[in-house]
Amino acid sequence: MSTPANVLLLVPQGWGGLWQEPLEKAGTVKVFGPENYDPASIDYAVSFRPPFGLLKSLPKLKAVFSLGAGVDGFLIDPDYPKHIPLVRFVDPTLSGEMAQYAVMHVLIQHRTEHFFTAAQQEHKWRQRMLPRRTEDTRVGILGLGEIGTVCAERLRDLRFPVTGWSRTRKSVPGVKSYAGAGELDAFLSGCDFLICVLPLTP
Repeated sequence: MSTPANVLLLVPQGWGGLWQEPLEKAGTVKVFGPENYDPASIDYAVSFRPPFGLLKSLPKLKAVFSLGAGVDGFLIDPDYPKHIPLVRFVDPTLSGEMAQYAVMHVLIQHRTEHFFTAAQQEHKWRQRMLPRRTEDTRVGILGLGEIGTVCAERLRDLRFPVTGWSRTRKSVPGVKSYAGAGELDAFLSGCDFLICVLPLTP
């Protein structure tokens, strides 16, 4: 039988149970929390925003796995060991939930929900026409990666004209793609709403 790899799980209080059992079931690993581990024995770390300097203190560390879509929580640590691979988390559930959040806020503004919320609080019945048709309301997505693409698709399916900008040109059906610094101004000039899902990574 192979020796289990030791995994350090660094998550907010109360979240450990969500990850420890699935990790141990998925492979030959032993999971430790921040209160009961030996730094010299840890092979892998799973976290989102570990305390500065902690990862540097793990001499056997082979790789770090981010529990979020971004890895800026690791790269802002001045002592992050640059030779250690950093693995980004890509998950359809996370992308879908982020897209729901983006769509919700576009719809709140587009359908002037604040106007109706204020009327409700005043116990008054008020009517209001939309400032513009959905088909005439352009939404721009800064960053057409995993999350940005799902946001664009959801908004496109609601009949919003959607454009996207990224460093390299992307192909998303029904979404006009802009790329590079030279096309950024043209992309921004036509947007009524702008959603930024650019990663904070170099």
